[in-house]
This record gives sequence, structure tokens and C-alpha cells, in this order.
Amino acid sequence: MPPAGDYSGYEALLVDIQDGILTVTLSNPRKKNALTARASEELTTIWRDVWRDPQVRVIVLTGAGDSFCAGYDLSEAGEELERGDQSRALVRSMTASRAST
Repeated sequence: MPPAGDYSGYEALLVDIQDGILTVTLSNPRKKNALTARASEELTTIWRDVWRDPQVRVIVLTGAGDSFCAGYDLSEAGEELERGDQSRALVRSMTASRAST
């Protein structure tokens, strides 16, 4: 577990803290910040890290570019989506990141 205040391990989220204000930015602007499995995992994890950080007084959750979040990026669902099994594809894609932890 990284030390409190270390947000360098995040890849799908841009994290910045200034004067006690932590800004978390969904960073997938080409797809209107649609969530990926990675972003979903990081959104789950970041709240634990924020809770341990005594510098944080306020959290701002925003999206890069002109959109906040278009939902979930179904393109990660793969072959199941191509076969027409949308529900299985969505569940597999959304839980893939949690299975690896």
C-alpha cells in the first residue's frame, strides 16, 4: 500500500492535490470519459487512499475534455459482445479488474 498522499500509481485517473483540494479527473476524453475496467478499479481504490490522506479536505470528481462520463466502455467486453451476449460481456468486463486483486 502506497504512503498517504501518493497518487502516482493511478493510470486511468488524473489526480492532483492543491491546498487540500483533491481533483480526480476521468481521463478518457476520446470516448467521453467512458469507464474502462481499469478506471472502474481505480475509482474503487482511490477512496481508500483519500481516506488515509490527512491533506484532503475536499474532493472534486470531474472528466477530461467536454464530458463528465458517458457510462461504461463496452468495447472492452470483447468476443461475448460480438456473439450477442451483452449481459455476460458487461459483467465480465466490469469484474475483470477486481478478480486480479
